[in-house]
Amino acid sequence: MAILLAAAAAASLSIDVKQSGEAVAHEGEFNFTLAAKGPGGQPFPGAIIRARLWHVSEYSLFTTDVPYVENAQVFDVQGSPEDGILHVAAMAPIPGKYVLEARATDPAGKLEDADVMEEYAVPQIPEKTIRGALLLFFFLAAGFAGGYFFLRDGRHG
Repeated sequence: MAILLAAAAAASLSIDVKQSGEAVAHEGEFNFTLAAKGPGGQPFPGAIIRARLWHVSEYSLFTTDVPYVENAQVFDVQGSPEDGILHVAAMAPIPGKYVLEARATDPAGKLEDADVMEEYAVPQIPEKTIRGALLLFFFLAAGFAGGYFFLRDGRHG
């Protein structure tokens, strides 16, 4: 009997984290789904889930519109969803590394807490945006140069 009690006391929750959406600087968003699961792997209804997202690295180029604060906290949320699944969203991340800390707790105290820590990298600007900006700059420069040489001669009319 004591062996069964020891095995039951050692049971713990687990927490699954899924991130969806495109986390691209100034354009994307973080969409996290955090699911507290019991020892059998099924969602654990009523679990207390706390999630914190931190920006942990210095950013540089193309981010002058956002003031930099070392270890800035993006969000700190806690909930006790009936289905054991917490959804969290954060808009428009700035470039750098982010750390998500999450904890699932059994409110009855029968199961051990579950902790998870994951890192996410947010690139500065997507490659397609850089190529598009360079192409636009080329067309603008060619247009201005053509207009300058056309109007400079004064023989256009």
